Amino acid sequence: MTAPAYYYYILRSLEDRGVFPHYVLIETDPFQYNDASGAFQKSNLSLSFSLKFILENQSLFTNEEISYFLGRWLFATYKYSPDLAKTKKRLQNPDDPFLKAFDTLDEYQKKNRGAGLSIIPREDWYERDFATLEVSSKRSVDWVYGNYKISERQFEFLEKTLELAEKKGAVILLVRPPVSRPMQKMLDTHPKLTPLLNRWQERIEEISKKHSVRYLDLSRHDTYYCNTFVDGAHMSLDCYHPFMVEVMRNFSELSK
Repeated sequence: MTAPAYYYYILRSLEDRGVFPHYVLIETDPFQYNDASGAFQKSNLSLSFSLKFILENQSLFTNEEISYFLGRWLFATYKYSPDLAKTKKRLQNPDDPFLKAFDTLDEYQKKNRGAGLSIIPREDWYERDFATLEVSSKRSVDWVYGNYKISERQFEFLEKTLELAEKKGAVILLVRPPVSRPMQKMLDTHPKLTPLLNRWQERIEEISKKHSVRYLDLSRHDTYYCNTFVDGAHMSLDCYHPFMVEVMRNFSELSK
């Protein structure tokens, strides 16, 4: 759920510490390559990267982004964590799945000294109503892909990631997770967005061939199928089991 720049940052950080994974699984989805979205600056740039990483890759950041990073790095002194108690109070329906998820998250954090736990996936959390999936899919497409602009620099970061993993002899797999059928249909038929997503798909396939890396597209796959989703864009836990079986099968084939 992040940009290729962050994957590269993780692997560079591991390399600096003298360790490196034998297997590298990289989530690959067009929403990560959107230069029109502010998510990259508000998330990765604000909270993740080091000054060394910014300076090493200065040409791939705008002057505005570098100034923004330096301002946060030099002067930000405190980060406000989410207040789960206030969140629960704002949820009026006691059967709301988000409320149940936050209860689980809160309980886990108290037992594990504040350690994080993702609320997706949850074992008993999935959407049964197809019409609700269509509504959340429409909302996700409008939010995630609004004013979509393919990011050339994120393709450069992807290639840097693959080159580093190759240099270290890691087994690499690019994987595109599935979304719900309503959302995939919207992505495949959107008059403005679909041509851009097709161009993104072509670039990913070109890069994977260039680096001899397997690209596992689970949005269109002969043997993998799952149709249980938390909302239009997120798999439920039921989908993670066959997902990981398919991933590990590919890793096994690539390791031979």
